[in-house]
Amino acid sequence: MWDNQAWSYLHGDINKSEPPFLAQDFIHAVQPGAKIIIMLRDPVERLYSDYLYFTMVNKSSEDFHQKVIESVHLFQRCLSDRSLRSCVYNTSLYNTMPVRLTLGMYFVFLLDWLTVFHKEQILVLRLEDYAANLKETIKNVFDFLDALCQQTLRQH
Repeated sequence: MWDNQAWSYLHGDINKSEPPFLAQDFIHAVQPGAKIIIMLRDPVERLYSDYLYFTMVNKSSEDFHQKVIESVHLFQRCLSDRSLRSCVYNTSLYNTMPVRLTLGMYFVFLLDWLTVFHKEQILVLRLEDYAANLKETIKNVFDFLDALCQQTLRQH
């Protein structure tokens, strides 16, 4: 759903500030009736987990805090010159920030998916709900996918 910082290289124009098309555009071209399931994690927990996973040495809450502050300052500086979407997809900014702050800005990525797929085709789940109530979450997934099965049966 996100974390595609190679878009500027794939599109052949490294000077563009935003991607003209993304993975969801290709998915929609091949499978316009696709059902998309997205599971989101609390963005702060995601960021800290990401820090713990990718930081090799000197892991500490103080180090994490300093890296987040630095990343926020870099992001705010970008916003003074560019749009939110442009900053989120800015490859050089992404590579400069000491933590992957922009990956938790889910609404930017969700809006991109919603420009391609109808909201009825997308099920957004929260990892916290999944962990707290697995049965209910799985039921919601099956209910969501059942509509796809019923639609497929009607077409044949």
